[in-house]
Amino acid sequence: MLILRPCLTMPPTASGGTPAISAWHWARLDDAGATVLAQGRAGSEALGELGSAQTVALLVPSAWIAWHLVQWPGGRVARQAEALAGLLEEHLLQDPAQLHWAIGPQGPDGPGSAWAAAVRDADLAAAVAALETLGWTVQQLVAEAAPCPTPRLWAHLLDGTPRVELACAHGVFSAPLADAGPVCAWLLDDATPIQAWADPACYDLAREALPALPWQVMPNALVWRDALDSGVDLAHFHWRRRVGGGWRQRAARALRDVATAPAWAGARGGVGVAALIGLGALPLAAWQAQRAEQALRAETQRVARQALPGAPVVLDPVRQLQQALQRSAAAPPPTALERWLHTWGTLGGAAPQRIELDGTHLTMVWSAPVPPPALQRAALAAELPPPQGDGNTWRWTWQEARR
Repeated sequence: MLILRPCLTMPPTASGGTPAISAWHWARLDDAGATVLAQGRAGSEALGELGSAQTVALLVPSAWIAWHLVQWPGGRVARQAEALAGLLEEHLLQDPAQLHWAIGPQGPDGPGSAWAAAVRDADLAAAVAALETLGWTVQQLVAEAAPCPTPRLWAHLLDGTPRVELACAHGVFSAPLADAGPVCAWLLDDATPIQAWADPACYDLAREALPALPWQVMPNALVWRDALDSGVDLAHFHWRRRVGGGWRQRAARALRDVATAPAWAGARGGVGVAALIGLGALPLAAWQAQRAEQALRAETQRVARQALPGAPVVLDPVRQLQQALQRSAAAPPPTALERWLHTWGTLGGAAPQRIELDGTHLTMVWSAPVPPPALQRAALAAELPPPQGDGNTWRWTWQEARR
């Protein structure tokens, strides 16, 4: 991830309109967005040297943003941008049509209030176009500073003049460091904890200008990373469709993150293990099914040879057993034995050790006692009479079935 912030020392264009961006401040984060790998300043002509096919977060400078506190009606409001412009029309110095609106954090008065950011649409368009010209994808429009409950001071020397920015529950204020005393005086009388950050180039100046504050050295890149983590994204309304590269690019980026981002490493490992298990389970299941089919075929052959001792060759055991039963005066329906064997197998019954067929009786002998209920269910499903016997020897009498 690359964070880019346009420099504010920009010469105006010949037409006097939107100034051209001549330089950028940048910071590169690792894939997880947690560590700053490098930071610096680059001219627009050298920006492409940072790499190709970059995914960037555009840091919108605080000087570009005007924060307004509005009382926002509950529920979803149709045409929200127009509604915001209507609420703040009296407070604007520019034509509302030239502004881009974004709904920011909740206001200090609770759920009914909200902070709204107003940015010149032409400034955003110029910055995004400069990056898209390089083939880069602007993923987010991040506010450099946004209202927050805990007061935060940031002293920096980014654009030639030492400045301090104050973000608090009452808005965002910016002033030259030399004039920051009146802006920050009320903080010294407030019991609210204060975060006072200064980049290394401005640390001594900040301590000299405001010695009573608890200054901490904070490189600019870490401040920008904190702004990125805060989640205050200005890509609302029509900018939502442009920033992020469109839904196809966002979907591709999400898939790429799932495939490569360290945060998804555990999930990728789980999916890989599950896939390996699945690939291994399919051959195992096929092998087990083949073994079961071979065992059933062998058992059928064994039963048929015992039941048909006079048959020279047993090629089709089921058909030959049916024909033998049909020739018996007391034979059951043609498929009765086949149905019984099938039902007995589905019930998980053990294969009989011996089968004796004498024309009117069928006797089956097992090596161990079998449960009578299971035998009776199999007989009922095969439309055979209930078996008689106990333990491991059971008999069916076909004459009872015919009555």
